[in-house]
Amino acid sequence: MEGFILSVSSLVAIGMQISHLFDTLDLDHNGSVSWEEFSNFLQRNPEYLAVIMAARPNLLKAPEEP
Repeated sequence: MEGFILSVSSLVAIGMQISHLFDTLDLDHNGSVSWEEFSNFLQRNPEYLAVIMAARPNLLKAPEEP
């Protein structure tokens, strides 16, 4: 990607945002996010579903039969 350079401070800020998001998702703070925690988060914050679907458009697609 030409012209797409992130500074160290930008990378640190992104890392902090990811860490905060994980802490928000991990409601029982056991170090992992359960499906229940994840789905409850998406119900409370549907705007994140659009971000996830943009990144992984086939995520909700039914598996192909053999």
